[in-house]
Amino acid sequence: MLTARCRSSATSQARCGADDPSREHHPSSACLPGGGRDAARGLRSQGHGAGVLRRAETRPAQPRGDREDHGEAADPETVVAYAAAVRDRAKGSHDEVWCVVDVDEFDLTRALVLARQCGINLAISNPCFEYWLLLHFEACAAPMTRYAEVERRLRRHVPGYRKSALDFQDFAHGVDAAVNRACRDSAGHEINPSTQVGTLVAKIIRPVVQPGPVILPS
Repeated sequence: MLTARCRSSATSQARCGADDPSREHHPSSACLPGGGRDAARGLRSQGHGAGVLRRAETRPAQPRGDREDHGEAADPETVVAYAAAVRDRAKGSHDEVWCVVDVDEFDLTRALVLARQCGINLAISNPCFEYWLLLHFEACAAPMTRYAEVERRLRRHVPGYRKSALDFQDFAHGVDAAVNRACRDSAGHEINPSTQVGTLVAKIIRPVVQPGPVILPS
């Protein structure tokens, strides 16, 4: 788990989904896949997200037969419910809460409804988080239906890649390029391939600065 001071001193509303649109928001908490937590650590080590990303933790896991670490990918609805519970226990210390989830074989309908009800932001990758990592090296638009396909292509660039032991240094040089590639296309998560992780990372590495007062010459 990573912790840092939250940039905004204003507190969130206790009721699920309540918010104040007048204040600046920062992604102060994120529920991430295992590799995503390592990536968040890497961003912090490079000086990104200090005072913005307060907390980053792995999502709850359940057994999977097609992943090398066999401990990934709780269904997205479970991830959203878990993130909402973590936020509610923190009693208003987070401006924004994000869940990084994959399409994989899941039906996201219930997760999308629950996220909207609870004010949880989703960064969805189709088909999987590794597509976001692949964008650090290339602008890939070829459809890929399974995790194994994306991993095979990613390993052309990072031969030793393992989901359970992501080394941020393998990707550090390409963060800005990945953000630009991911954000260039605003298509929804139904498009394969696509990822919204770039939107979250952009908030961490390029926080919005509120403009100061405009002083006109007399």
